[in-house]
Amino acid sequence: GKTYVADVKAYHRRMDAGETCDEVGADPRIEDAATVLQLARRVNEHSDAALAQRFRARFAFAPDALISIAQDHGQFIGPLFSLDDGRVIVRIGPAYEETAQWMIVADVSFETLPQVSGVGRSMNRRVWAICEGEYIVTRDGFSGPQIARFELPTGVEGLPESLGLESTDYARRCNEMIPFNDGKRVLLRNATGVYLLTPEGVRRIHPQEFDEDGPYTWPKNQFDNGLALDMLHMALSPDERFIALGDQDSRHILLKGDGRVLKEFEPLSDYPHCAVFSPDSSKVAFNSCHLYSGATLLASTQDDSEPTTLDNGSRVYAAVATKDAFIVGSAEGYLDALGAPDNILWRHHVGSSMSGIEISADERVIWAASYGGYLVRLERLGHDDPFSIGHSPYSETARWVFWQNERHPLRW
Repeated sequence: GKTYVADVKAYHRRMDAGETCDEVGADPRIEDAATVLQLARRVNEHSDAALAQRFRARFAFAPDALISIAQDHGQFIGPLFSLDDGRVIVRIGPAYEETAQWMIVADVSFETLPQVSGVGRSMNRRVWAICEGEYIVTRDGFSGPQIARFELPTGVEGLPESLGLESTDYARRCNEMIPFNDGKRVLLRNATGVYLLTPEGVRRIHPQEFDEDGPYTWPKNQFDNGLALDMLHMALSPDERFIALGDQDSRHILLKGDGRVLKEFEPLSDYPHCAVFSPDSSKVAFNSCHLYSGATLLASTQDDSEPTTLDNGSRVYAAVATKDAFIVGSAEGYLDALGAPDNILWRHHVGSSMSGIEISADERVIWAASYGGYLVRLERLGHDDPFSIGHSPYSETARWVFWQNERHPLRW
């Protein structure tokens, strides 16, 4: 098992160094991957955590050896939220698919949440926003007492009547939610915009302007007769004073916590794609993409100083921030810790384009997910992971594989 993983790892590094397929030759263990996958299925039939750990110690997961299966059967995973007891709450499948479902993953067990259509967590990690149908409720703890209840958007809030746009079912979806720490306000994102929800009603905070010749004036699109935006994203600062957002046709936009526009920045690449704040809320990183590359701009929330370029290579799908770095998940399947402009502190290969990242409060555990149907747990163990690709202080201690051709998720 260790020889198999080492060979695949060496194969990947030679390709990453720029050698061609002909120069490297066929993966010497690619046929063994099918055998290892069969073993994984048999191990998972027993739902035995100790057996799963022994299997993983013998056969660590090698993403490149199974890349063709991930390409054909992988599922988008995200967002994801860890619980204090080590479990993690994830959405399997993109929000626009009817088959997407929320699930609680606990080592070798999986609990589906069929009534839940949206989950979000506050910046202080205590308050949760949960949608189970016609309303969103906030709770003190995931299963704790209710704090407030909120109406869902119609999708036409703040739209000029002259656009002739109508309400659609997509406006009632909860692609992403962030409740405020008091549970009395919720940020909601779906394909029709970003909204600020209060018990008094729903207010659109993006887009707020509709130029006569601008990008938000089409009367019809793939969502029947309603507004639809691409690459829409949002972030709330830890101190809740700022909101960062944008979409494919906008600039990078920084709002006050009440939704008023504070600043706008020109993207370094073509399309705004992702945003994340520093832990002290003094900085915000905005990524914009072009195909599978991109650039990340770093701006101050405290003054009018000129933004700097944090990174000039990656299309970022998800990001978190620590006291020392912005950890971004790239389209190439890596986690990159960016400590300063063009300075990658460490890299960790997960496999497939990254779709979600979560980090524990003490920064010792990272959960990451990707479009290939992978959910991984990375931990700081004080020693190098001999089977990881990259140079990271984290070791992969568990991986869950969600492939559409498998009857059940595989714990690896």
